[in-house]
Formats: sequence, C-alpha cells, structure tokens
Amino acid sequence: MSLKKAYENDFFIGTSVNRWNMKSDKAKEELVKHYSSMTAENDMKPMYILDEQANTENPEKYNTNPAVHFETAIPYLEFAKQNGIALRGHTLVWHNQTPFWFFKENYSKDMEAPWADKETMLARMESYIKSVLEFVQTEYPGVIYAWDVVNEAMEEEEEDCWRKKSLWYKIVGEEFILHAFRFARKYAAEGVRLFYNDYNTFQPFKCGKICELVLEPLMKEKLV
Repeated sequence: MSLKKAYENDFFIGTSVNRWNMKSDKAKEELVKHYSSMTAENDMKPMYILDEQANTENPEKYNTNPAVHFETAIPYLEFAKQNGIALRGHTLVWHNQTPFWFFKENYSKDMEAPWADKETMLARMESYIKSVLEFVQTEYPGVIYAWDVVNEAMEEEEEDCWRKKSLWYKIVGEEFILHAFRFARKYAAEGVRLFYNDYNTFQPFKCGKICELVLEPLMKEKLV
C-alpha cells in the first residue's frame, strides 16, 4: 500500500520537489505513487517569477506593477494537474531569493542606488501577489490548495526575534506580514488556505514569538 493511500482519510502526505526530480522518471513515479501533496522547492519563489529583463529595462512601466513570468512554475503546475496531486504554493513574500533590484528605485541593479519607499514596495507586493494568484487560479484552477504567504520572518535570538536584515522589514516594517496576508486573502480563491512558514519552530521561544507576533494578529483579522 502507498503512503498516500494509507493515510488518505487522515492528512496529506507531502514532499518538496525540484527541477531535477521533474526530469527523473523514477522520481515522478514515486511521487505519484506515494504523495498527495507537493511543493516546489525553489522554482515558485520570487527570484524565478519576477521578470528581471522587463522590469529593469522598463522601470517606469512596471514601477508599481512588476512584470512576471511563469516558465519555472508551469512544469509543477502541469504535473500536479495531470496526476491529481495537490500543490502547495511556496512562497510569495520572502527576504531571501527575492532579487535586491526589486527593492530599489527604478529597479536599479546598482547596489548604491536608493531603496524604494514603503508606499512603492507595498504596491509592488500587492501587484506581485495579485499577478501570481490570478495566473494560477485562472490557468490551473483548483490545483493550488494552500500558499506559504510569508516565509522565515523571525530569528531565533531571544532579545531580538525579528529578522531585521530582511529588506521587507527594513522598508515596510514588521507590518509587512499583515499586508502580505491581506493581499493574499483579497486575491486567493475561496477555500485556498494561507500559511506563515518558518523553520525550527520546535524551539519554545521561537514558537512562542511566532504565535504572539505573527499568528495572533493574523487570526484577529481572520486572515488564516
């Protein structure tokens, strides 16, 4: 009996998948046999979805409406659709694997160029989330059942738990998480679940701070 069959009445059996798995017949065979949920390891993160050439070459056009493309995401969406596997979207907002130019005025690739202001970054955030959700929900309705909206915004140090090196934190402040979930809830299809994702959440201090500073505000607004 397969794993997903053994637990089909209890919960999803999930795994992360990368582009090399997508090229392996054996890996795909095992994925279809044992797993009811899959997550793209990297290829649906902002660095792969944002269209660097379009944005940096025509910043006036895309200043608050960043151009996107989905070449790296489509193989996972197609595979999930064809094989009846639920896909978890990962991830919409993250300090890492989001290109630095996305945070610059005029999408400048010059490290010395000024950072975009808070208003601009919130507009870019909303447009990006809207574009991604509308694409997958129009082209692949029902395939994505959940999104990791914000990823790894908390540190493990007891005195300073916010990940302050994050450009989202530096420009927008800690409320960037609330904004991200508000935008995701605004554009997500009915029934799509929204999650905050982090690592080492077994550590009591980190778990407690995530509950207090992230989850409680989200639950108060009924965003999760």
